[in-house]
Amino acid sequence: MSAPGYSLRSDWLLWTLVCGLLLLSAWHPALIRSYPALVDWPTLSTMAGLLLLTAGIEASGFLHRFAARITQRVHDERSLALFLAGASALLAAALTNDIALFIVVPLTLTLADYAALPVARLVAFEALAVNVGSMLTPIGNPQNIFLWQSSGTRF
Repeated sequence: MSAPGYSLRSDWLLWTLVCGLLLLSAWHPALIRSYPALVDWPTLSTMAGLLLLTAGIEASGFLHRFAARITQRVHDERSLALFLAGASALLAAALTNDIALFIVVPLTLTLADYAALPVARLVAFEALAVNVGSMLTPIGNPQNIFLWQSSGTRF
Protein backbone atom coordinates (compact mmCIF):
# COMPACT_ATOMS: atom_id res chain seq x y z
CA MET A 1 0.00 0.00 0.00
CA SER A 2 1.43 3.32 -0.96
CA ALA A 3 0.34 6.83 -0.24
CA PRO A 4 -1.65 8.58 -2.99
CA GLY A 5 0.71 10.25 -5.43
CA TYR A 6 3.76 8.35 -4.12
CA SER A 7 6.19 6.90 -6.63
CA LEU A 8 9.51 5.15 -6.11
CA ARG A 9 10.87 7.21 -8.97
CA SER A 10 10.38 10.42 -6.98
CA ASP A 11 11.78 9.11 -3.69
CA TRP A 12 15.03 11.09 -3.48
CA LEU A 13 16.14 9.48 -0.21
CA LEU A 14 15.82 5.98 -1.64
CA TRP A 15 17.82 6.90 -4.73
CA THR A 16 20.45 8.70 -2.68
CA LEU A 17 20.93 5.56 -0.57
CA VAL A 18 21.02 3.33 -3.66
CA CYS A 19 23.67 5.58 -5.23
CA GLY A 20 25.66 5.48 -1.98
CA LEU A 21 25.46 1.69 -1.96
CA LEU A 22 26.64 1.50 -5.56
CA LEU A 23 29.54 3.88 -4.88
CA LEU A 24 30.66 2.00 -1.80
CA SER A 25 30.29 -1.32 -3.62
CA ALA A 26 32.44 -0.03 -6.49
CA TRP A 27 35.03 1.13 -3.97
CA HIS A 28 35.27 -2.33 -2.31
CA PRO A 29 33.76 -4.87 -4.75
CA ALA A 30 35.20 -7.84 -2.83
CA LEU A 31 32.84 -7.07 0.07
CA ILE A 32 29.68 -7.52 -2.02
CA ARG A 33 29.69 -11.26 -1.28
CA SER A 34 29.50 -10.50 2.46
CA TYR A 35 26.37 -8.31 2.19
CA PRO A 36 23.87 -11.11 3.08
CA ALA A 37 25.83 -11.80 6.28
CA LEU A 38 25.26 -8.19 7.36
CA VAL A 39 21.51 -8.79 7.64
CA ASP A 40 20.23 -10.26 10.90
CA TRP A 41 17.85 -12.75 9.30
CA PRO A 42 16.18 -14.04 12.51
CA THR A 43 15.22 -10.49 13.52
CA LEU A 44 13.98 -9.72 10.01
CA SER A 45 11.95 -12.96 9.99
CA THR A 46 10.41 -12.13 13.36
CA MET A 47 9.42 -8.65 12.15
CA ALA A 48 7.99 -10.06 8.90
CA GLY A 49 5.89 -12.56 10.85
CA LEU A 50 4.56 -9.85 13.12
CA LEU A 51 3.70 -7.65 10.12
CA LEU A 52 1.82 -10.56 8.52
CA LEU A 53 -0.10 -11.05 11.75
CA THR A 54 -1.01 -7.36 11.76
CA ALA A 55 -2.12 -7.42 8.13
CA GLY A 56 -4.32 -10.41 8.88
CA ILE A 57 -5.97 -8.68 11.82
CA GLU A 58 -6.70 -5.60 9.73
CA ALA A 59 -7.92 -7.56 6.69
CA SER A 60 -10.24 -9.70 8.82
CA GLY A 61 -12.47 -6.74 9.68
CA PHE A 62 -11.77 -7.25 13.36
CA LEU A 63 -10.81 -3.60 13.86
CA HIS A 64 -14.21 -2.35 12.63
CA ARG A 65 -16.10 -4.76 14.87
CA PHE A 66 -13.85 -3.90 17.80
CA ALA A 67 -14.31 -0.15 17.22
CA ALA A 68 -18.08 -0.59 17.29
CA ARG A 69 -17.87 -2.48 20.60
CA ILE A 70 -15.57 0.14 22.11
CA THR A 71 -17.96 2.98 21.26
CA GLN A 72 -20.80 1.06 22.92
CA ARG A 73 -18.87 0.69 26.18
CA VAL A 74 -16.69 3.80 26.44
CA HIS A 75 -18.68 6.99 26.58
CA ASP A 76 -16.18 9.76 27.25
CA GLU A 77 -13.02 10.91 25.55
CA ARG A 78 -10.75 10.57 28.58
CA SER A 79 -11.69 6.92 29.14
CA LEU A 80 -11.18 6.21 25.46
CA ALA A 81 -7.74 7.86 25.52
CA LEU A 82 -6.73 5.83 28.59
CA PHE A 83 -8.01 2.63 27.01
CA LEU A 84 -6.14 3.26 23.75
CA ALA A 85 -2.92 4.23 25.55
CA GLY A 86 -3.11 1.15 27.79
CA ALA A 87 -3.88 -1.12 24.85
CA SER A 88 -0.99 0.43 22.93
CA ALA A 89 1.46 -0.25 25.75
CA LEU A 90 0.29 -3.86 26.19
CA LEU A 91 0.39 -4.57 22.46
CA ALA A 92 3.88 -3.06 22.24
CA ALA A 93 5.10 -5.37 24.98
CA ALA A 94 3.64 -8.38 23.15
CA LEU A 95 4.12 -7.50 19.46
CA THR A 96 6.73 -4.68 19.20
CA ASN A 97 6.05 -0.97 19.23
CA ASP A 98 5.85 -0.68 15.44
CA ILE A 99 3.31 -3.47 15.11
CA ALA A 100 1.26 -2.05 17.99
CA LEU A 101 1.00 1.24 16.12
CA PHE A 102 0.05 -0.61 12.92
CA ILE A 103 -2.92 -2.00 14.86
CA VAL A 104 -3.90 0.86 17.18
CA VAL A 105 -3.67 3.77 14.72
CA PRO A 106 -6.06 2.16 12.21
CA LEU A 107 -8.33 1.33 15.15
CA THR A 108 -8.23 4.99 16.20
CA LEU A 109 -9.02 6.12 12.67
CA THR A 110 -11.91 3.65 12.57
CA LEU A 111 -13.15 4.98 15.91
CA ALA A 112 -13.14 8.47 14.39
CA ASP A 113 -15.76 7.18 11.92
CA TYR A 114 -18.04 6.42 14.88
CA ALA A 115 -17.44 9.55 17.00
CA ALA A 116 -15.82 12.97 16.78
CA LEU A 117 -12.34 12.47 18.24
CA PRO A 118 -9.10 14.45 18.42
CA VAL A 119 -7.29 11.84 16.29
CA ALA A 120 -3.92 13.61 16.19
CA ARG A 121 -3.81 13.91 19.97
CA LEU A 122 -4.84 10.28 20.46
CA VAL A 123 -2.19 9.04 18.03
CA ALA A 124 0.45 11.10 19.86
CA PHE A 125 -0.53 9.49 23.18
CA GLU A 126 -0.47 6.06 21.54
CA ALA A 127 3.04 6.71 20.22
CA LEU A 128 4.20 7.60 23.72
CA ALA A 129 2.48 4.55 25.20
CA VAL A 130 4.03 2.08 22.74
CA ASN A 131 7.49 3.36 23.56
CA VAL A 132 6.87 2.81 27.26
CA GLY A 133 5.28 -0.61 26.71
CA SER A 134 8.04 -1.74 24.37
CA MET A 135 10.61 -1.55 27.16
CA LEU A 136 8.90 -4.33 29.10
CA THR A 137 9.82 -7.38 26.99
CA PRO A 138 12.59 -8.69 24.73
CA ILE A 139 10.24 -8.38 21.74
CA GLY A 140 9.00 -4.88 22.55
CA ASN A 141 10.94 -3.25 19.72
CA PRO A 142 13.23 -4.41 16.90
CA GLN A 143 16.34 -3.37 18.83
CA ASN A 144 15.25 -5.51 21.77
CA ILE A 145 14.62 -8.45 19.42
CA PHE A 146 18.11 -8.11 17.96
CA LEU A 147 19.75 -7.85 21.40
CA TRP A 148 17.67 -10.73 22.77
CA GLN A 149 18.50 -13.04 19.86
CA SER A 150 22.17 -12.01 19.92
CA SER A 151 22.47 -12.66 23.65
CA GLY A 152 21.10 -16.19 23.47
CA THR A 153 19.09 -15.72 26.69
CA ARG A 154 15.68 -17.26 27.19
CA PHE A 155 12.53 -15.16 26.96
